[in-house]
Amino acid sequence: MSNPSNGNNSLPHNRLIKSTLSKDSFTLGFSEYSQKLTPIQAVNKCLKTGLTALQLVGDFHVNFPENISKIEREKVKNLIYDNGFHLHYHAPSDIPLASRHNILREGGLLRMREYIELAAQMGAKSFVFHPGRFAFYKIGSGKMVLAKRDIPEIYLKRFYDSAARLVEYSAGRLNILLE
Repeated sequence: MSNPSNGNNSLPHNRLIKSTLSKDSFTLGFSEYSQKLTPIQAVNKCLKTGLTALQLVGDFHVNFPENISKIEREKVKNLIYDNGFHLHYHAPSDIPLASRHNILREGGLLRMREYIELAAQMGAKSFVFHPGRFAFYKIGSGKMVLAKRDIPEIYLKRFYDSAARLVEYSAGRLNILLE
């Protein structure tokens, strides 16, 4: 094996990680990409790899609140606490939080609260969410387009209100992160 001090930096990757990272100062994990693994299976998979953090993805049916029993939530929480593990929950990206139709926005807020409850009950440290999609129908072209700039003020006001309500709802239980 070569010595880094002689200008040759060809240390094996795993040796470099072991020598520069410690569990006390660095958290390394991944976002579970399988749509089939239950939260318990995903946490166990992560623990087996030696990682200390996991993000569960709310877009996957297996991670919907109605598909995770109270017993399973408690088991996930115990696994996390017993192993010094970090769980992060990523909400679905398709929940409307800025709709100009109040019934849709209120439905989106209700659904997000269900996800926040799920994440908190499983012991998650953070909850990541998106503002929803800002789509418009263009009569001239007959196409739906996603707004990239110049989002009408009404959508922004409604989104800000929704975000404030989610932060208030989750206060003291989870860190709320906007992606």
